[in-house]
Amino acid sequence: KMYAISISRGCSPKDCRNDWERLLTMRAEGALRPIVGATVPLDEVSRAHELLDRSGVVGRIVLDCS
Repeated sequence: KMYAISISRGCSPKDCRNDWERLLTMRAEGALRPIVGATVPLDEVSRAHELLDRSGVVGRIVLDCS
């Protein structure tokens, strides 16, 4: 499953708040497990952009700042 929140012109503040509260609850319960497709060191951020441009990764790209 995929969950996302986006603000559009038709979204009322109450609806957006309800969506955020639901997502935060799901996160706290461990129900959300993001898919990490690649971890890239911060000093190689250009490589992360290349992956995005080529659609060469499935999931999120994490920048490692350590």
